[in-house]
Amino acid sequence: LQIDGRDARAVMGKVLARMHGETAGLRANLASSRFAPMYWKLYGEPEAFDLVLLQGGRRQVLRVPGSRDLPAAIAAEADFSRTYRFERLPCGGALLTVGSFVWPDKEAFLAFTRDAFARIKADGVTTLIIDIRANEGGNDDMWRDGLLPYLATQRYQWASAFKKRVMTADPAKGEAVGDVVSGPLETWLDPDPGNPLRFNGKTYVLIGERTYSSAILFTNVMQHFGFAQIAGVGGLARADQSGGTRSTELANSGLTVG
Repeated sequence: LQIDGRDARAVMGKVLARMHGETAGLRANLASSRFAPMYWKLYGEPEAFDLVLLQGGRRQVLRVPGSRDLPAAIAAEADFSRTYRFERLPCGGALLTVGSFVWPDKEAFLAFTRDAFARIKADGVTTLIIDIRANEGGNDDMWRDGLLPYLATQRYQWASAFKKRVMTADPAKGEAVGDVVSGPLETWLDPDPGNPLRFNGKTYVLIGERTYSSAILFTNVMQHFGFAQIAGVGGLARADQSGGTRSTELANSGLTVG
């Protein structure tokens, strides 16, 4: 009911008002994994938290010591083995969990997927499930280079059109800083039929309430070009979106603006 004397609903209202995401459901799911750092940004870092709970119809007051450990959800994002996993399933199945399309060492991700598809081939896997339920996006080249070489069976596009705000002027294209430019994406990528590790079995992509940004584009490609069937919970984010971020360090304060 309360956190440090503040109404819990009011606290969550402030957190949700600052959370990205185009639907209430998406913002709620993202806030659930980011509540600790958002509370810290809004209210600071007390040594202990005074909580008022409603349990079994009765009010209960607790004083809980604070912690300097990373919240579990954030710590997991920095753990490769928790973000990317490969598991064999019964009856010729395999589960490939891809928790993010951003990782500081791209080569480590590429080595992981290469090893996973080598095991898939060696074990005679016939059904592959790619779990991106907790994948909030990242860089498109991660899945173009790390997954599609093993899954694409025809030419494909990673998107059909673009809309961008110009951040760096390009006089050759007539683009000035601040311009908004849109148009079709005409680049097609070819499959690699000679890839000895290409998977030819049944593929499913499992999406969820936190699948977002580049993970949505990956889902679109897999569905649109017939590389996989899509399963799970959708409808919480736009199907036609992705975005880039640009960070700028302010010269006087040293603060970074994203």
